[in-house]
Amino acid sequence: MKKKKFKFLKFQIALQIILDYLTLFISFMLGYQVYHSIGLDLGIGAGPQPFFHYLRLTVLASALFIFIFERFGLYSLKSSVMNIEEVKSILKAIIVGAMVLFTLLFYFRQDLPYSRLIVTYSLIFSLILVNIQRSIVYRLMSIFHIKGRGNYRVLIYGAG
Repeated sequence: MKKKKFKFLKFQIALQIILDYLTLFISFMLGYQVYHSIGLDLGIGAGPQPFFHYLRLTVLASALFIFIFERFGLYSLKSSVMNIEEVKSILKAIIVGAMVLFTLLFYFRQDLPYSRLIVTYSLIFSLILVNIQRSIVYRLMSIFHIKGRGNYRVLIYGAG
């Protein structure tokens, strides 16, 4: 019985990491799209940015954020009322990730000519989309638990 529980927990954590990475990747791509479709039309920004360089940044930044999420305990299986603690941890992790990312972009700006405005748009999308994705996964896991997946039985012994 313990092996089934352990396998389900490993599956749940692995799925969460993959979904977080994909959500962050999509967020960074949306930031790139918003910059080029809306920002440039309004005259905001430094001009068109090469997609290939930004794709490289997206892959690396998404991996960086996964590491930061892990450090903030977002892959531990604790729960709170309405997941308020998880939302706070996501907010903190994205803020720290933004500081790290902007610091790296500042020091490597000659080698990596990225628009900080694209990164800002991407971080806003990350904050919104990661929270939405996490709430959907939370609801799906609740359905699994209602159906008996990932549950284990306990015996409470006592007289009062």
